[in-house]
Amino acid sequence: MKKNIFIKALEIGYNNPKGISYNKTKENLNYKFDSDLEEFNFKLWFYHNFFNDKTEPKIISHKNSSNPGYQITFSSRHQLEPFDNDLSFLKGEALNKYIDFLELERTRKSSRKASWFSLIAIIFAAIGIIVPQYCNNKTSDQTNNNIDPKQTKFEKILGKENSETLDYLVSNFENDFLKNLYPNLELEQAYKRFLTELKDNKTDHWREISKKSKIRFQKSKLKLEIYSYPDSVWIEKDTAKLTLKSSPMIKRRYKYLTEDGTFEYRNSESSFNYKKGANIDSIIELQKTWRDINYVGKFWKALKETGNDNDFIIKYLDMINVAGPIQPELMTREMLDFDIDYSDYLIKRIIVTEFAY
Repeated sequence: MKKNIFIKALEIGYNNPKGISYNKTKENLNYKFDSDLEEFNFKLWFYHNFFNDKTEPKIISHKNSSNPGYQITFSSRHQLEPFDNDLSFLKGEALNKYIDFLELERTRKSSRKASWFSLIAIIFAAIGIIVPQYCNNKTSDQTNNNIDPKQTKFEKILGKENSETLDYLVSNFENDFLKNLYPNLELEQAYKRFLTELKDNKTDHWREISKKSKIRFQKSKLKLEIYSYPDSVWIEKDTAKLTLKSSPMIKRRYKYLTEDGTFEYRNSESSFNYKKGANIDSIIELQKTWRDINYVGKFWKALKETGNDNDFIIKYLDMINVAGPIQPELMTREMLDFDIDYSDYLIKRIIVTEFAY
């Protein structure tokens, strides 16, 4: 499968430990952006994942502030351009995600090789099973031919309670949200219109998702099978404990649910433009709302094991594995470019979890 530009950009950063500029990275990508908006979204992602001492204060303000005046928007994108030829360095957190991707690729290739050997054995075994079973179970097959085995497997991995929660969220999104927002459109057309408006930044209707369903998601175990959240945040100023020059760092300890139902922890850090008199408590409280992907969660495991025949889902999982949560404008563009099937069971669940909750 052809690497997407995010993975290729991380690879370029990995191969240039002494730094590389945004413009040089773009040149090495040899990729033509379809629009200024697409390049803006990529550039914003780049400076989130590559450290540049001149752009970092702007990126931190963009991430931490709820005040639009401190955020980098499409109309204010030119403030980053003066630094596009300056050296930037792949951040530690982005490096870890790229290494995880390489390991995933290695595992995937190994499993494909093993699959060829097991496939031969499966074929011979199937011949011995299918022929007699066909005669005995023809009526049973006709009864169950409407059951999607992919859906059954997905729900088995995710678990009954989580599957029921997700079914409720999808149903609410379709029947309460999309039908009210686009009453004259068929359901699949409504999905596509929603993504198109989100891509073009023409709607914030997603804020109108019912409060009841939002509360149900927040209280559910499903949330922890998709995301991990910081349970501890602090600002490190001790130079002996800093890994990025001598700048103060915001450090977060993420708590994530494992497959056996226990919690484990991992640390994350990002640079912090400390200013005297800043309200540290409010900054820390804001940081506690930052969510990341629970890479070992059952939701992602279920997608990997049931969506491996869908090109978009394969690319989606690669993007998530490398970049973590992705800006809605970027993700909607990927979905629309792939011309995804809006009636697909898995695609619906990706859209709902990605954009609604």
